[in-house]
Amino acid sequence: MLFLSVLYWFLLPWNACFHFWLTDVPVMLIMTLFAWCVFLVVRGWNNGRPTFWAPFAGYLWACVGYEATYFQWIPVALIGVTFVLARRTHWTRIARGLLPLIAAQACAVAWYFVSVRMYGNGNQNRIVPDWPRFFLSNLIRMPQEALKSTEETNWIFIPALVGWFVLVCLIFVSSLSSTYQRKSALINFGYILSCLAGIILSVLAFSLGGRPIAGLGVDARGFLLADFWFVLGGGIATAYCWKLADGWRLIALRIIVVIAATALMGGHLQRAFDWATGWRLQQQLLAEAPVPEMKKMEPGAAVLLVKPFSFHGVPTLNAPWDINAAMSLTHPATAGHEFIVYNPWLGPLKWSGGQLAYSSLVVSKLAPLYIWRPFEHEFFKAPEYLRVDGDLSLHTSP
Repeated sequence: MLFLSVLYWFLLPWNACFHFWLTDVPVMLIMTLFAWCVFLVVRGWNNGRPTFWAPFAGYLWACVGYEATYFQWIPVALIGVTFVLARRTHWTRIARGLLPLIAAQACAVAWYFVSVRMYGNGNQNRIVPDWPRFFLSNLIRMPQEALKSTEETNWIFIPALVGWFVLVCLIFVSSLSSTYQRKSALINFGYILSCLAGIILSVLAFSLGGRPIAGLGVDARGFLLADFWFVLGGGIATAYCWKLADGWRLIALRIIVVIAATALMGGHLQRAFDWATGWRLQQQLLAEAPVPEMKKMEPGAAVLLVKPFSFHGVPTLNAPWDINAAMSLTHPATAGHEFIVYNPWLGPLKWSGGQLAYSSLVVSKLAPLYIWRPFEHEFFKAPEYLRVDGDLSLHTSP
């Protein structure tokens, strides 16, 4: 079961950003830390020797380092409840095992409110007022966004997924109708419900900060904890059914698992091509930079790039820290100038009276300003008034 879960975790196309985006390496370390904490707690339940300080320190580090791990002690607690119902341990041991996770969560929440009060929004993202709307929207959109990442292979993945679901339901219903298998089916169903709770709570953590769930590019990181519980729950269900299936059902389950893995691998390769294309677009932008014209700019002049913000969610030099570093390293002659990339998610961007600003954010007050449209091969000095709309069109009159 564990091998199957790990294999599918590596194949999930909506998990691709964790394989191709180096920025997510610290996040993966925190994910590993969280998994280690869960292992310590479950091991303590099984051997009767729960430990406190290691899971407390580990989970506190995970919560402070990446807020997506908030509330994840709850599905672990539900697994503990299932352990008790299965008579694998008792309530006292479950409570002792959960205590370090609950204490760490309480400390992390306390630090959140203290740091917001001390340092403001620069240190923490505030909880958005309409987080219930984000939460409901993200839950509804989650399957759709996941299927976006398998768009090229959905013709085979969706039938395989439906076939797997029907087959699992048939085997579980059959087990529940059997006196000898009913208890085992209910216990495994409890584990699966615990994993489902983990998926829902992982969406809640992102929704509190107003983060939308996406299946492509860097924003797919919203699936991080959901993927952990998804492959674990799917692995538990598949392993249980594999043990009980016989005849045509076992053959069908084996075929479905192979077909689904093949479809996911195809989707994952497509997402890898997205990242490769994003890299090529970055190289093209840098190679075709109008450096001779930029050398003629006034000292301190700023450059506004108007281009597609990303490719299938993959960033293509769309943040000030990457475009400025890339330009100064590739073309040292441009090092004295600030490069700004238009972000359509923030709405129209206006240049007027020597100020460049969105409706909610002032970007720059440097003057003069130059416009660079790299894929149209245009570079010119901005007029006194300029507006950039979400479709990347330019307007010179209010």
